[in-house]
Amino acid sequence: MEDNEAIIPLYLNNDMINNIYTIIIHKFTEIKATTSKSQQVIKINTPLSNVTCGEYIQGNFSMDLLNEFSKEQVKISQRILILLELRDLLAENNLLKYIEDENSLVSIQEKDFVEFKCNLRKNPLIQYIEDVTNALEAELILSPLNESDEYKEKNQCKKQIFESLKKSMDEYKSSKCFSFIGESIYNASARAIVPLELKFLEDHIDYINDSEITILGKITSKDFAKRNISNNRIASGSCFDYLDYEQLINLRDELLINSSIIKENGYQLRDSNSSLMEIIPIAIYI
Repeated sequence: MEDNEAIIPLYLNNDMINNIYTIIIHKFTEIKATTSKSQQVIKINTPLSNVTCGEYIQGNFSMDLLNEFSKEQVKISQRILILLELRDLLAENNLLKYIEDENSLVSIQEKDFVEFKCNLRKNPLIQYIEDVTNALEAELILSPLNESDEYKEKNQCKKQIFESLKKSMDEYKSSKCFSFIGESIYNASARAIVPLELKFLEDHIDYINDSEITILGKITSKDFAKRNISNNRIASGSCFDYLDYEQLINLRDELLINSSIIKENGYQLRDSNSSLMEIIPIAIYI
């Protein structure tokens, strides 16, 4: 695995990073501590005769009172520093495995921490719904001002469908994991299902979609059998799980004036006949 010191974090599951970091620190390393000192100095200048009761009558007397104490505190780092240190700790303690080729893929087991590069792509079903919704919104915005009564009625129906789709999609994005598919994992014939919580994105989702990124995460399941990804493996836990591509094509043709702008080709789950992993992503970076 090539060293990538100057990473750009795109996704950080902050709660998970802090929890794992705490576990690794306490299990494999000594608690890092810093020692601080505080000194209090009191100086008194007074005639020496006041101190010696008249035995000496000349000179000054100076006294320094030092009050010194120490305290220890656990080192607190910013989340990016914690991520980097967590990654190093996992590697140093042989807890992190790198997927680089077929041989390294074979050694990967469930519950392993892994790091690998891949191209990440949205759940194609969700991508299709988003594209139809965006195209419908554009048509509603650009609809002619002078409409026939029949067209106005149909347009009002389209508007209601658009608002319902938009509301459901927004609710899904804010409350559910957004399923992505990791493809082209180095030279290994494997793909990964990667659920993301959008609230943990460090930047825009477009930086992740269909781009090569590095994922640090933990394997929850691994299927060595060569098979394609089925719709139930990337279920979103929303109403969209009950739609299939045929229904979406019918919806597209019914709603859009120019339905040909949304092609069904490219939205299907790509045939891969490959091993399949499911992973909880801790961080994504480039």
